[in-house]
Parts: sequence; structure tokens; C-alpha cells
Amino acid sequence: HEDIVGTLANGPSVLIATPAHLKRLPDQLDWAAVDGQLRAVFSSGGPLPQESALQVRRLLGLAPTEVFGSSETGGIAWRRWSAERPEWNPLPAVQWRIEDGCLAVQSPHLRDGGWWRSQDRVEAADGEGFRLLGRADRIVKIEERRVSLDALEQSLRLHPDVADVRVLVLPGAREQLAAVVVPAREVARAGTDTHGDIDILDEPARRAFARRLGQHLSSSHDAVTRPRRWRFTDALPQDAQGKVTRSGLAALFRPNFPRIQWLQRAPRHAVLEMPLDPDLLAFEGHFPQASILPGVAQLDWAIRCARTVFDIPPRFLRMDALKFQHVARPGDVLTLDLGWDGERSAL
Repeated sequence: HEDIVGTLANGPSVLIATPAHLKRLPDQLDWAAVDGQLRAVFSSGGPLPQESALQVRRLLGLAPTEVFGSSETGGIAWRRWSAERPEWNPLPAVQWRIEDGCLAVQSPHLRDGGWWRSQDRVEAADGEGFRLLGRADRIVKIEERRVSLDALEQSLRLHPDVADVRVLVLPGAREQLAAVVVPAREVARAGTDTHGDIDILDEPARRAFARRLGQHLSSSHDAVTRPRRWRFTDALPQDAQGKVTRSGLAALFRPNFPRIQWLQRAPRHAVLEMPLDPDLLAFEGHFPQASILPGVAQLDWAIRCARTVFDIPPRFLRMDALKFQHVARPGDVLTLDLGWDGERSAL
């Protein structure tokens, strides 16, 4: 963002960005330096939240113009955030209509001249445009109950401690609703996890926050239609195109730490076993040709297990010697033998 400020201040400019960038404009930068130089701000690639759009308008002095489209249709419509809830206006040569509550478009960017029906639910606005109401394909059934994932997300965003959120369905013998939440800064600072897990909150803060969010939803959603699993992260996962994908969200719910069985626990010595579940996240991406547990994961697990049984200082300083004799593969059972020298503060 510092580079953006410096570049925009050099002369007349147009800023073309994605919501991923515009949602994170820092207040402390000298945005006044771009005053008079910036001609327009465009956003595309995903929905720009209202709060972010209004912040862009406040910091940059211009209402951002948001462009809506898809890979199949190209650009469909635009709207400018000069109002609190602007309507979408069709781009030139684009025709639109409502089919069974969903948006259908006819566009010169389509491969044929017919109408293309989207899965975006819409309503006609007062003018010649429309308003988006969420995705029709985000209506799911949980235990024979219809649930709108969009409505769940909208309800969660109303909570003052939620900066951003996505809700998804986790498959299995019994499907479950799950939520990935970006907590507000105050919540994240108060419950920071120092053990390097997927969640940025420590266990007590995570449980307390999940309970508060469940209570917040209880007035509009019963226990069946509320998320049962939660992840709290500093940012929603994005792919190379800056889009939040379901696969990226689902990966956060894969196990990141093995189930452990303690065989011995004492102030200076402990022994435990770790069965390596094939679904462990640590097996993914390090060695594309084979599922092999990375050494850095083994070291991390050893330190984390040691912290639960020994009185170890909070900061890891150095590693003197490490040698791996065998590879660790899915299905193996690791035996971890830990010793603690309190006088030398050495593990």
C-alpha cells in the first residue's frame, strides 16, 4: 500500500484493484498526498463489501466504481458507491432480465447470441438496474432444512467483532455447516495463539468467541442451521487470482496436528505416539511426487507437545542438531521421546 500511495501521488492516475487490496487500506498512510491526482477507482474480481467501499471513499476522496461480471459473460454491470446501497447498471450492449428469480443476460461477449442464466438472485431496482440478492446455488439442505449460506454470512457480519466471514458445508457422513471468520483487530489481539495453529486465537479465546457468535445467531437460526465448526484467521484464503474459493476454505478444516497418545508424562521426560492420518494438512504440497511428512512439521510438533508437559520458555532460540534417519509417510506411527533439561533450558 505504501507503493500505491507513492505512485498515485506522482501524477494523474486511475487505480484499478481487487477487493482484496481495497479491503485493507491502512488508515495511517498519507492518502491526502493523492488528493487531486486520482481520477477514478475501479474494483473487480469479487464483491466489494459496503464497509470497504465507504472506507475507500473516505480515504481516497472518490467513490469506487465496482464492475460485476463472470468468466462466461465478461463484464455485465457497474455501480458507483456514491450512495449507501447503489444499484447495478448494465454495461453498454448488455441486456438483462429475471428468470425464476435469477439474473439472465444477453451480451456481445457470449459465444452465441442467446441468453445466459446465472445463479445470482436479483430484484429490479427503482431505475433501470438491479440489485443482487445472493447466489441461488448457496441454498443448501442440512438435515432436510433449507439454509441460505448468504443469509448466515450477512447475519454474522452484523456482529461488531466480525471483520469478514465465509460459510461453507463440510461433506461427510453427516454434513456440517462451518464458518471461517476474520475477527476484528481487538478480538485478534486479545486472544492471539502463540502455538502456531491454523486459528489465530488460542483455545480459550476461540471457544468463547464461537460461543458469542452462536448466541448472536440464535435469534434467527436454530441449532441445526448454525455453524458447528469454526476457524478464526487473520485473512480469508485466496487463490492466485485473489478469489476466495471453497477448496481453500475447506483446507482450513483439515487436521493440522496428529492425534496423540501419551505413554509417559513426567517433569523431565515424556513419551508419546503419533499416528499419521493420511488427511493431515502437513502432507500436502511439500513433496508433490510422494506423501512425506516434512521435517519442519516434525520439529513444530515436538515443540508444541513439549510445551504441554514441560515448563518451557515462550521463545524458541535455536536448534543445534537434527538428523532424519527415515521418512515418515501416511499410516506410520511416530514415537516421540522428549527430555527437558531445565538448567540449560534445552529440549
